[in-house]
Order: sequence, then structure tokens, then C-alpha cells
Amino acid sequence: MSVNLEESYAPLSTRQIEEVESTLAIELPRDYRAFLLSNNGGRPIPDAFQMSGRWEMVDRFLGIHEGEHDNLLDYVNAYQGRLPPELLPIAHDAFGNLICLAVRGGEYGGVYFWDHEWEAGSGGPSNYDNVTCIAESFEAFLASMRALPDEMDGSS
Repeated sequence: MSVNLEESYAPLSTRQIEEVESTLAIELPRDYRAFLLSNNGGRPIPDAFQMSGRWEMVDRFLGIHEGEHDNLLDYVNAYQGRLPPELLPIAHDAFGNLICLAVRGGEYGGVYFWDHEWEAGSGGPSNYDNVTCIAESFEAFLASMRALPDEMDGSS
């Protein structure tokens, strides 16, 4: 199934993505880079994915733009020191949880769910107690997204 995005921000150029990579001292995985070139953030349709036997939903993918809401660079700054350093926030759900992309290390390219309810305390963000791998790549994550099943959407 393919994912469509509504309410995306202005399209990005390769140069803009390279500037963000330089600013963050990272190299984005190719599949996520391609996503940013065609969809600069936005609300996904469909928006649900399964994790650990339960359904979760993406409220919005973050974009690279100058606005104050859902700005990828603002999220990086806001969550610095709270996320493991190899994770880049790329989306959020409606409850303050993040969908992150591994941009360093052995899990490079993997997609992770960061649960703010189980955030590390004074021990710091280096443990993964509140982080769950949800896909081995961004492309696999998009392919896993579905419409929330009818029995789960509350409309029945």
C-alpha cells in the first residue's frame, strides 16, 4: 500500500537536504532522503501501523521548513539529550510519542518508536527501554502502514 501525504510543506531541493545533513553532521538514508524530496512532511493516509501486537498511528511526519510547528530541526533541538544520540525524530503521534530514524551506528536506517511515557529518568537516553524497532528501513515502515481496522477506529 502506498502512503499519501496531506498538508505537506514546500518541496525541498537536494541542496536544502544537504544543508540539514551538514548542520546535523549526519547522512540521511536514501529512502528517507527520497521521501523528503517528494513529501516534505505532512499527514499520512493511511496513518496506522502495528507495533508489538497493537495499533499505533502517525499524526504527522515532520518537515524541513521555517514554520513553528512540526519542524524537524526544532524537534531535534527539543529532544536533544532525551533521545539516544543515533536517533532522529521524523514523525509524531497524537500523544507525544515519536517515530525516529537511526542515522548512525549499526542500526542505521531502522525506524523506531520512542514512547515518552517510558522515557529514561536520570540515567539518560542511552538505554532503549522506551524505544522499539518498528521497521528495518523507512521504506519498509511506509509499506507497513495501513488504515486502522474498522473495529479499532471507534466508529462502529
